[in-house]
Amino acid sequence: MSGQYDYLVRIKNFIQCQRLNAVAQECIQVAVIDCNGSKADAKSLLSLMSLDYSRKVRIITSTAEELYAIRTALRLK
Repeated sequence: MSGQYDYLVRIKNFIQCQRLNAVAQECIQVAVIDCNGSKADAKSLLSLMSLDYSRKVRIITSTAEELYAIRTALRLK
């Protein structure tokens, strides 16, 4: 990824995974890295489910706008 914008967040439930996945579908590229260093493409829900969410994950986007959209989606109740 050329321009990288990242965000550390704790994913607490499956609904947040679904929101992350839904927003990522509209983005150029979104990667998620867990505490073990495993990397997933956020556009793939199956890939997201392979990560360890017991601690914070790092979300990396291509643009600041994509990062803002993801942060907003993850904050929704």
